[in-house]
Amino acid sequence: MELDDLKSAWAQYDKKLTQTLKFNEQLLRKMNLNDSKRELQKPLMYELSGVVGMVALIAVNLGFTIRLMDEPKYYIPGFFSVIIAIVYFVFAIIKANRFLTIDHYGSSVIKLQRDIAKLNRLVLRLRKYELIMIPLFIVPTLPLIFKGVYHIDIYSNIKLFSIAAILILGLGFPMTFWINKHMYDKKFQSSETLLKEIDNYASDK
Repeated sequence: MELDDLKSAWAQYDKKLTQTLKFNEQLLRKMNLNDSKRELQKPLMYELSGVVGMVALIAVNLGFTIRLMDEPKYYIPGFFSVIIAIVYFVFAIIKANRFLTIDHYGSSVIKLQRDIAKLNRLVLRLRKYELIMIPLFIVPTLPLIFKGVYHIDIYSNIKLFSIAAILILGLGFPMTFWINKHMYDKKFQSSETLLKEIDNYASDK
């Protein structure tokens, strides 16, 4: 084989190799971006369900509060519980909107990683406030629900009030931690790992 033929064959091989590597990178990028987006769907759906749930809760608490306007011991904590529910609603809107604004396909991997890291920090920051507000929401809501649904004056039975509050808080905190661990932390870690694979592949070429 002459030198020119060898150079030509090598150039063709190099071209095919480059095309193959480029194709592999595009395939890996598409697969990992799809998987990364899929990992964030569950926390997004949780936030959207939270938006709907909070709207329903605000409506119920506000309805009971208005109905009991002649009894300050109910409507004052009732309005307070509505305010806390509105704060939860706003937090859910903020998080859901941030999830929806992440562009998995039109952004560079670096920007996507940065956006997901910012989203993670936002969730962590709001999560702290949400955990703090759990007792602030449960305690004033209990008398309202017992009176509005069961027609029971829970203030006249402190023992019942305490047991109900302890049970709800005892379940609420562990459930919230479990949701945060499995619905958010693991999903963010999986998404970041998938994006890291793209970076590693690109840097190894």
